[in-house]
Amino acid sequence: MKKNTILFVVVLVVVAILSLSCSAKAGEYDVSNLSPITITLAHAEPADSTNFIHASALALKEKIEEDSKGKITVNIAAGGALGNSDAALQQAMQGTIEIVSSISDGTITSVHRDMLIWSIPYLFDNEHQALHVYHGKFGREMWKQFTEKTNLIPLATFSGGFRHFTTSKKPIHRPEDLKGQKIRTMHVPAHMELVKSLGGIPTPISWNELYAALQTGVADGQENPISSFVMGHLYEVQDYLVLDGHVWSQEAILVSKRWLETQPEAYQLIILNAGSHAQEVGQRYVNVMEDIGLSTLPDKMKEIYKPTAEEIQMFREASQARVVALIKKQIDNPELADELINKAEEALVELGYK
Repeated sequence: MKKNTILFVVVLVVVAILSLSCSAKAGEYDVSNLSPITITLAHAEPADSTNFIHASALALKEKIEEDSKGKITVNIAAGGALGNSDAALQQAMQGTIEIVSSISDGTITSVHRDMLIWSIPYLFDNEHQALHVYHGKFGREMWKQFTEKTNLIPLATFSGGFRHFTTSKKPIHRPEDLKGQKIRTMHVPAHMELVKSLGGIPTPISWNELYAALQTGVADGQENPISSFVMGHLYEVQDYLVLDGHVWSQEAILVSKRWLETQPEAYQLIILNAGSHAQEVGQRYVNVMEDIGLSTLPDKMKEIYKPTAEEIQMFREASQARVVALIKKQIDNPELADELINKAEEALVELGYK
C-alpha cells in the first residue's frame, strides 16, 4: 500500500461528508427585515478540512449562512489565530468570541471541573452505550450545569472516539506492558493518573509537538482516538497499537449564551438548528475516520492488538478506582462520578447488552 493511501482516502471521505453538509435542506426563517451580522467561530486546529474539528466548523458555517440567506456571515478563526483552546474558551465565556470549538475531556474541564467524570477509564464498552448516557437525561443535566457556570450553550456535542495506547517500544497486551514507558498525555490530571496506575510515565505534551516528541524519543508512546492518530500521521512514528479504549472522548461546539440572547429570535433558531447539523457531520466524520484507520493501519504498523474481555478487566482493575479517587478530589460534586458509573451500567441493560 502506498504511503499516501490513508490521506487520499481521507480526502475522498471529507469531500463526501462536506457534500452532505452542502446538500442539507435549508430551514425556512423570515430574515427579510433583519440586519446582516458577522460572527466568529474559533478553534485551535489547522484550517484543514481533513481535521474533524475544522470539518464540523465548516458544516456549522455553511448551514448558518445558508439558512440565514447570507444575512449571517461566519468567520472561522482556525489554528489558534485568536489564542489557544484555553484562551478562546475564556473569550467565548466573556462574549468577545461568539462560538468556540473545544475538547470536552480536555479544555472544557478547565472551566467546569465536574466534566472530569467523563475521563473515568474503562467506563464504556462501546460508543452506543456512551452516547446513550451522554445524550440522555444525565448528560443533558451535566450540560445544563455547565451552561449555568460558564455562560456557554452546547450547539453540538459528539463522540471523538475511544482513546487507545500506542508505542514504538513493544506490544501492549496487559497493564504490565506499559511499565516504564513514557506515554504522552494531554494536560489532564485524570489521564496522567491513568498512565501512572498502569505503570507508565505520563508525559504531557501539546498536540503540535507530539509528532516530533515521538520521532525523537522524548515520548515512547501516546494515547488518542483512531481519528486523531490517523489525522496526525502518528502511525509513521509508532509501531504498536492496543485497542483498549481506555477513555471515551467528546467534542463540543459552544456558543456564548450572553451574546445569543441579544439576537433576533430567527437568528437564534438558525444558529441552534445549525448546531444539530454540525453535530451530525462531525459524528459521521469521526466514525468514518475510525473505520478508515482500522482498515488501513495494519499495513502501516507492526501490530494492532484487540484485548480480550479478561485483559480489559485487568486494565480496569489496575486503574479505574485510583483515577476515580483523584477525580472526586478535583470536582465540585464528587457524587457525580459514582452516578455516572451507575448510569453506564444501566445503559447496558437498557440497550439490551445485558
